[in-house]
Amino acid sequence: ALDTIVNDFGRNVPLGTIDDYNNNTGIATFYGSLRAFKDRVYELSENAIIICSNALVRTDRESKTNSLGLTFEDYEKAMCYAAAKEGWDFVDQ
Repeated sequence: ALDTIVNDFGRNVPLGTIDDYNNNTGIATFYGSLRAFKDRVYELSENAIIICSNALVRTDRESKTNSLGLTFEDYEKAMCYAAAKEGWDFVDQ
């Protein structure tokens, strides 16, 4: 299970781009970290089932920003993209 948005938002992890995910550029961005997570899980178990979730609604997802100017929703959209691309289960909290 992957539940990561709150920490990455709070630590001001750069979102990066979908190219970071597709090109496996490393863990310097949120998209890159999602790819690294995927690769590691499948390295450990090729039959793994990945379940990811968005952050619990504790604040306005669209207006509160971190120091990079990113919202919770920006990170959520990135995770939703990866989940849809890879066929992962996604739980909307």
